[in-house]
Amino acid sequence: MHLLTERELEDAALAEEGLCLECGTRQEFQERKSMRFGLCEECGMQRVLRAEDLLDGLKLVEVVE
Repeated sequence: MHLLTERELEDAALAEEGLCLECGTRQEFQERKSMRFGLCEECGMQRVLRAEDLLDGLKLVEVVE
C-alpha cells in the first residue's frame, strides 16, 4: 500500500487522477466521471477511485488522534 499526504491527494485530484484501493497506485482515471471504479493498470483490479471522490469522502469523516 502506498501512503499519500493530503497534498499529494489534492494534486492527484487536480490532475484528475485516481487511486487504486487495492494496491494504492496513483494513476490516470480513464473511465467516465460517472463511473465509481476504474481498472488498475498495476494490479488489474477494478478498484480505482477518483482522487476527487476520495477528497470529498474525507470531508465527511472526522479523524481524531
